[in-house]
Amino acid sequence: GISPTLSRDISDMLISTAKENNISFQHEVMSGLTGTNADCFSVTGNGAKTCTCSIPIRYMHTPAETASVSDIEATASLLAAFVRRVK
Repeated sequence: GISPTLSRDISDMLISTAKENNISFQHEVMSGLTGTNADCFSVTGNGAKTCTCSIPIRYMHTPAETASVSDIEATASLLAAFVRRVK
């Protein structure tokens, strides 16, 4: 996610990690708040660098919430590659 409340450094590292590992991704641009806990983490006290990595889904918060298994696997691969990179 790209948002004024999120760390551009971390978002850029996620994007470059995806590119380096040939992991498909899409930019999610959020104007203002993200609607996630990341908003609070980034401004509480001295703040903490935060980012949002979303899995594309349909019908969020309903009994029919739907996601593609390949999108879930790609997100897991991206996060694993990112953690290995940051150390």
